[in-house]
Amino acid sequence: MKNATTNNHARRGVRHKKKLRPGQPEIRCKLDDALERKLCKFIREGLSYETCCDLAGIGRQTFYDWEKRARENPESRYGQFERAVRQANAEAIRTLHGEARKSNPLWVLERRFPELYGPPKLRTELSGPSSGTLPISMNPFLVQVTIDGTLPEHPPVEELHQSDPSRI
Repeated sequence: MKNATTNNHARRGVRHKKKLRPGQPEIRCKLDDALERKLCKFIREGLSYETCCDLAGIGRQTFYDWEKRARENPESRYGQFERAVRQANAEAIRTLHGEARKSNPLWVLERRFPELYGPPKLRTELSGPSSGTLPISMNPFLVQVTIDGTLPEHPPVEELHQSDPSRI
């Protein structure tokens, strides 16, 4: 008798509704609690979103679509996912910052407090022969500096504008 009932359901096209996995917002969506944990684990390691998606087996565009849905409806399951991703990013930054601090503390100080620990200001001065000034010829499109003290022969800028616009 059980077989007859099963066959009747099959003939009538009656299908049993699939259950949603924990954290899955809708039946067609891959997002669920397990996938979120997997993605966030990779994000905490400091990997790019693209690499995380590849490792978790989802399309990159799917990830970006979930982020878009989170912005559109922050209280949805996608908003919850986006908050988990943000938390994972914060943890990754903290971990990577700690590693950088251990291996090269000056690098951290230079970036965190550039006004105090930034690289020294470099001042460059060019001088000509006998510590004199360098001759410089300028127009709006060309700056020429010569070492031997001579300026190249060329017409003034006004003449360039009038005679041959392609030379400007």
